[in-house]
Order: sequence, then C-alpha cells, then structure tokens
Amino acid sequence: MKERLEKLSNHSDYHTFVAEIDQQVVGLLGLHIGLAYEFSGCYGRILCMVVNQEFRRMGIGQQLIAEAEKLIIKNEGNAIFLNSGNRVERADAHKFYLDLGYNLKSSGFVKKLV
Repeated sequence: MKERLEKLSNHSDYHTFVAEIDQQVVGLLGLHIGLAYEFSGCYGRILCMVVNQEFRRMGIGQQLIAEAEKLIIKNEGNAIFLNSGNRVERADAHKFYLDLGYNLKSSGFVKKLV
C-alpha cells in the first residue's frame, strides 16, 4: 500500500483522505478528479473507501465523503461517481450511499488485461 500511495501522491488529480482516531488509521477514501466527456466541467470519482469495521456507524464514512465532495466543488466539479460491487455483503454499503443522496444509476464492467 505504501508503494501505491507514493505513486498516487505524484499525480495532482488523485487525492487521499485519511481518518484517524488516537493516531490509528480507521478510514480511507481515494478520489480522482477528472474532466468529463459527457458534460462540461469536471467530476470526482471515489475509487476506494473503507472504514475499519470496529469504527463503522460513527460518521467517519460520512465525513470522508463530505471532504471529497468539498474538494470536487472547490475544483468547480459538478458530479461525483462511485462503483460498489453487486454482492450481498455490499447491501449495507449501498444503503449508506443511498442515504447520502447517491442514486443507483448504472452497471460497471471489468476486463482484466494482464
């Protein structure tokens, strides 16, 4: 993870938000801000978000997303996207996103190239 974060920190369009409690990392959100083909302006895409299971339902995820949204708005962005797996164990995460005002909009597709 350290190697990945070092590489990402060299790109100004990638942003990492970290939540700490008592000097322990309890949450992380990875964000990419880019230009859109579909509309004028830029957008943000949450690439990863995780909150330690012991610290969930404490508002940490909400705070991480709020900070990401603020940064997108500061960069004159007008949309934010994220993908979440369609597995049963993701149901709580999906409810969390819906409760924050996100809409279920599309399906994602993946093809590994290597």
